Amino acid sequence: MSEKDLHYKKDLDFWHEGVSLTFRVSQALFSSHQIDTGTQRLLKTVLDFPFNEGSKILDLGCGYGPIGLTLAKRHPGSFVHMVDRDILAVDYARQNAILNGLDNCMAYGSLGYDDVTEHDFDLIISNIPGKAGETVVTALLEDARYYLKTGGTVAIVVVTPLEEFVSTVLNQPDIEVLHHSVYAGHVVFHYCFKSTPAYPAGASFENGVYDRASVELSLNDADITMITGYGLPEFDSLDYQTDLVIKALVEMASLPVRHVIVYNPGQGYLPVILWRLSKPEKITLVSRDLLSLKVTRVNLSENGCPGERMSMRSQTGWDLHQTTPEFSDSYVADFIVGVLRNDDGQEISAAEVKQAVVNLAVGGYILVAGGSTPITRLLKDMQKDKSVVLKKRRKHQGKSLAILQRR
Repeated sequence: MSEKDLHYKKDLDFWHEGVSLTFRVSQALFSSHQIDTGTQRLLKTVLDFPFNEGSKILDLGCGYGPIGLTLAKRHPGSFVHMVDRDILAVDYARQNAILNGLDNCMAYGSLGYDDVTEHDFDLIISNIPGKAGETVVTALLEDARYYLKTGGTVAIVVVTPLEEFVSTVLNQPDIEVLHHSVYAGHVVFHYCFKSTPAYPAGASFENGVYDRASVELSLNDADITMITGYGLPEFDSLDYQTDLVIKALVEMASLPVRHVIVYNPGQGYLPVILWRLSKPEKITLVSRDLLSLKVTRVNLSENGCPGERMSMRSQTGWDLHQTTPEFSDSYVADFIVGVLRNDDGQEISAAEVKQAVVNLAVGGYILVAGGSTPITRLLKDMQKDKSVVLKKRRKHQGKSLAILQRR
């Protein structure tokens, strides 16, 4: 485990019914103060689950691994798949597997079940997010049938306000609720399917499960239509920081642009605006959030950007050499747009912008947006970096935009 991991917050020691583990946690991940109460209650309800040698478990939305790794340690003859849409969570789940000496598990990125690699799990277990959206929660509950072996079980915990909704979804002729326990603030369900159908033809994202709303924008008297997704900000209106970036891009539209890199694209507003204004030869999207990448790709496509001009990088940090070891001068960008994440601290933000500058051509521009205080601190730190010069700064309603140029 590298001491230079800027996302690292602390170690958490966890004892569960005779099993002891240690977890490295990040401030940016759910339940970084202590293991979530709902997770602990869910784990207690599967103590008597009949795990056998070779049992397969899927931890859906694994975070840094408290559920999957606890089960992997308690049942060494089993094998646990841990998946999450957040690549930072996947990274920490992998780190924690190594930290606890567990080799009967694997962690990888997946948006819901969409990238799960196997379809014959004995147990699917999940602490379902309370704000995922009803269509997403429904898909997580119902689509489990395609990933269970015959006789397999699903065990979930939800916050109390979701109890009635989950009960309604599970009230189907081919679903049998095996366990329903109510606690202060949480509810646990175990259920199974009376029949196991064939694997579905399409993934949930392509089937529109994450579609939330249609948003209309106007750019130079032309209309732009965006499909927004559940679980991402700016689903019905633009944040002030996004508005600042768009105004700057319009003003800079006459500049020649061959390659654009967009960090943390969110719903895809900024990549779509860049495409409509400049028609770059290549747009590279970088995010640790798989949902953001998929939503942005769809919005670019719907607004006329050919697929061969898009490139996606699912990773933490802004260093493209992580996922493109062969990165060369031909990949260097003329334009970089980066939006700072609210859950990243100053040290992380400064490191990421410095990583991005390496990918910028001499004379190219990097536009960085975020809260005014983080941007002020970032610029103070960047004064030490002689490779860029501040060209302009704008502020509005507590948000700020800095435009830097590579020397």
